[in-house]
Amino acid sequence: MDRGIQGNNRGDFSANSGDYNVFGSNNNNNVNTGYQNNFTNNGQVYHQYVLGAGEREHASRPHRIIPYCRNTKFTGREDLIESVTRFSERNGHNRIALHGLGGSGKTQIALEYLYRHASESDCNIFWVHGSGLPKFCEDFRAIAQHVRIAPAGAEIDEEAFLLNIKRWFQGPDSGCWILVIDNADNEEDFIGNSGRISKFVPQGPRGTLIFTTRSLRVASWQGCERIDIGKMEEDEAQALFSKLLGNCDISRDKEKEAMTMILNSIHHIPLAIIGVAAFM
Repeated sequence: MDRGIQGNNRGDFSANSGDYNVFGSNNNNNVNTGYQNNFTNNGQVYHQYVLGAGEREHASRPHRIIPYCRNTKFTGREDLIESVTRFSERNGHNRIALHGLGGSGKTQIALEYLYRHASESDCNIFWVHGSGLPKFCEDFRAIAQHVRIAPAGAEIDEEAFLLNIKRWFQGPDSGCWILVIDNADNEEDFIGNSGRISKFVPQGPRGTLIFTTRSLRVASWQGCERIDIGKMEEDEAQALFSKLLGNCDISRDKEKEAMTMILNSIHHIPLAIIGVAAFM
């Protein structure tokens, strides 16, 4: 194959580099919105509480818990983000499912939407992992710590504590909020309102839930507006590949032909594009 397409990636790629970025609303906070501020996530857990005079019992607002830095290589998918925006702006309680195969970009679309929304809104934003009950509980406890819900003591068991967090979301103190439940793939965890995780998922009358899931059943059982996430369009795939390689000139016929062949062979799947680009 013509080696005209070359990049500066050496196989050490990563889409997201940390565990938790937690930040408040004070003007001095170093919040990564992707525009002017710089935030370096070194993999640690950050809890930033900025308390005003006379308000020591409350964390500053808006509450923001987002587990990953913004993906500066995010490309395209504008129609899908517009769909998320449209569904989330309805009055009342909204539920959205980003549904698709693994590697199709569900998590990255949700992440990009949150960062865009955070830059222009004072809505509270939270992210939890839905891949299993232990991790979900850990993330819910992190929310409780951030918004100052009293921890479970000897008088209250774990389930009752998680239900208290659910009630906080459903009550007036939570205000406007968005909660992402990522990798909600295990159907047994999300059967109606009685699944191992779904029984702790907030109901109405407010807030927006965004599920990322491979399961049509989860999307249906949770009453979601479903947005199907498929492969990238050809121009999106080419733009992402070029951005990842850094010095690729697709105006040259040989390079464009080689790129087209590579992208067609991996069916324009975002995760596959990242993997191929990393080793070129």
